[in-house]
Amino acid sequence: CLCLLPSSPSRGNKRAHREMAGLRIASAVAAALALCVLSSIFDGADARKSRGGSKVRRHSAVVSRTPIPDTFYQQLQMLDTRRAQPTSFKCSNCPLEADGRPMAVRIMFFDVDPAVRNPKARAAAAALDREYSCDDPKLAVPECFVWQNWEEGWVGEFSNQFLLELNMNATALTRANFSKEVFEVYKGGSSYTRCVWEVRLGNVDLCVGDFWETEERRGIAPFASAMDSDVLKLGTLSLGSSEAIRLDSIFDPFTPDVWAVNLCMIFVSAMCIWLVETTTEMNSDYEDQLLPHKRLNWYQGMSKSLWMSLMGYVSGGATSSTTTWPGRFILLGFGWFVYISVSSYTANLASFMISQSSAIGLIDAYSDISDSGGNLCLLEAIEGMVKTPGVGKVAFDDYIPAIEGLYAGKCLGVQVGRNEWKTIVRGGKGSGSICVDPSDTKGHSTCADPNGKTKKIQISGCQCSDATVLDAADCPADCPDHRKYCSLLEINDEAFAFYMNFALPVSKRIQDYVSAWIISLRQEGVVQRLKGVYIDAVTPDVCGGGADMESDSQSLGIKAMAGTFVISGAFMMTGLIWHAVTLCTRKSREREPRGMFDVAAPKEVDGQLVETETTPEGKLAKPLSQKAPNDLFGGGGGDMGPPSFP
Repeated sequence: CLCLLPSSPSRGNKRAHREMAGLRIASAVAAALALCVLSSIFDGADARKSRGGSKVRRHSAVVSRTPIPDTFYQQLQMLDTRRAQPTSFKCSNCPLEADGRPMAVRIMFFDVDPAVRNPKARAAAAALDREYSCDDPKLAVPECFVWQNWEEGWVGEFSNQFLLELNMNATALTRANFSKEVFEVYKGGSSYTRCVWEVRLGNVDLCVGDFWETEERRGIAPFASAMDSDVLKLGTLSLGSSEAIRLDSIFDPFTPDVWAVNLCMIFVSAMCIWLVETTTEMNSDYEDQLLPHKRLNWYQGMSKSLWMSLMGYVSGGATSSTTTWPGRFILLGFGWFVYISVSSYTANLASFMISQSSAIGLIDAYSDISDSGGNLCLLEAIEGMVKTPGVGKVAFDDYIPAIEGLYAGKCLGVQVGRNEWKTIVRGGKGSGSICVDPSDTKGHSTCADPNGKTKKIQISGCQCSDATVLDAADCPADCPDHRKYCSLLEINDEAFAFYMNFALPVSKRIQDYVSAWIISLRQEGVVQRLKGVYIDAVTPDVCGGGADMESDSQSLGIKAMAGTFVISGAFMMTGLIWHAVTLCTRKSREREPRGMFDVAAPKEVDGQLVETETTPEGKLAKPLSQKAPNDLFGGGGGDMGPPSFP
């Protein structure tokens, strides 16, 4: 605009000059304003570019839905939050909410000994002289709903360790806090599966207990990494001691394949000794006892060698004699085989002889259930896993109702976890309840009707009405269930092989954090240490030998005896190779004359031993049985006088 204006007005016109000056000033102001506007536009674009970045970055900011801070305090708080984001899911004081506060979660604890325990709640109930139960809303004390109090048990202490590290804003729940909604979506009786549904519905973030990770539950809600594995045992009811006489019981210490290999080893060793010693003139084992100096033929020698090997095996030592080093190596291998085999048989036979007087059960193997068309008592959680044809299934919601179903005659066998078998059955510890209401025949721990009649089963902790009687076993009228499960018999059967993982149901928002800590603690051996503290160290076998003794005796298999066979075979092979080398060397060596004979050993001709004698007519083979005594010693007559020497 300034360039379009004339440089100067005409001199004669002063008025026009003043107007021109004013116009120039106005044009300069307008130009300055225009420059300011353009500068603001470019500066705003640069600021937006530096603050928002590329389109991809602006899109990610929208997806993250991070609130834009309005105040300087909020900006600092958000900066601290971003700095605190962990680089690994195994972190402390995490996870966090969007505003940086600890994440609020709800945790349901299962009060099941020895998995999870709350000692402070028990003490509070005892102080109030109230029956302890955190699962009953009428009996629960406030200490039941403090998550730090659930600090005992192999699962409770294990979970307490990583919960303290995560430091979340946790609210403790128990089975008394099941929602009405979960009873509408799940009609089963398992409280464990019900808690998994609570996670699915978003009412619970973590269930703490000895949960099995089954296919059904895995489809309902996520699970954290496995803590440990469980081996399911098959139990049956004992019928008493067996009075039957088994003539074949002496063969029980070894499996049939081991007996077969033993016979093969006896035969092979006998043949090896015969091959080596039958060609030795100094060994009298293979001479005919009725005809002196007559060697046994091949089948007689093999039969005698086999007989001596059998006698050596049953007597626990070698009965054959040997005069050569190859034969000594073969006897060494045979002696090693006899020593280990006889020692193992004797030790295992003693165990079998003791166990034969122990109890017998309703079944001897898992297949007996299907053969007789019987039922198997088991928990609802694994009902879908058992698909054996001919085996009926009776499902229960807890172990004690399942075992009581066996006693009630509903099934021939019962499935029990390894930990529960050690604590409830063999340890005689625990208690529970079963529904005995006539209108409810399922026999679960609770009745379908909340007002239904239940019966308490007290395996331990029962007290006699007479205060002077301290042992509950001395008052069966007051404590009829005291250690009653000692009459259960464990059935070891490879056909019944079920393994489960112990894992915790967890919501997706904390699944990675819980799994990371579980993996770390398990690698450090925390699980096994806690199981040793809460199960092995405090749960002795109160049943003694009893019905479970039979399961401790097992026949030795081929794998257990493989080392014996290999070592014995190596010694025998060494002896055979040595003997073969000796024969080859002997054939190539020239024999030196010995006195009147030119050979060192007699030979067998037509069943008689002969020696080659040098005579003036030449070499003549004359049987030893035809030689006169003076002929043998160089005499000239039949008298037995001293021999004459030239």
